[in-house]
Amino acid sequence: MGKKKQAPPDAPKKKRHGSVESAREMVKLLTVRANEGHPEAVGSIEKWLEAFPELKPECRALDELAEKAVAAWAASVGFGDKLAEQAARDEASKLKQELTGDSPSLLDRVLASAVVVAHMAHTRAAVMAAQKADHPGIREARERVLSAAQKRLAAAVKAHRLLAHKKEKRMRPKAKLKVFEPSVA
Repeated sequence: MGKKKQAPPDAPKKKRHGSVESAREMVKLLTVRANEGHPEAVGSIEKWLEAFPELKPECRALDELAEKAVAAWAASVGFGDKLAEQAARDEASKLKQELTGDSPSLLDRVLASAVVVAHMAHTRAAVMAAQKADHPGIREARERVLSAAQKRLAAAVKAHRLLAHKKEKRMRPKAKLKVFEPSVA
């Protein structure tokens, strides 16, 4: 009997779907979503990187996307005031450093960016909601935007805290979790 050929140790454990280029683009898009405060995007990034481990070194380049998102929100929070914009950037930088620590993993950086961006979106929505509105509909719209920003911030903070708690307890899932079973319908 012949020996079974084993996969190299660095081979992905999951079956790959698509090309490396399409995976790279998907990870970039998911990073933008994570930076917008969508915590479910973080799990998707992990799955793509698990299937395409050769993209892990490039993830530092994804930090640039997070910085662009922070810069855009800082400009938005500043409402044209360069001093306020710089203050927002400084606050974002301090918050991200506090959330990531000294040697953050990719997931730490993504979740911290999601919290920072959600915080900046919340700050802008709060400033807008506090402004005088000439029409009740405008006031209500601003309140809805503020409420959505609060929910996004709460979800981002919750995801970050959950990861921090699991890392603190050194918890790992025993098996891959399935959200649903497609054959059961």
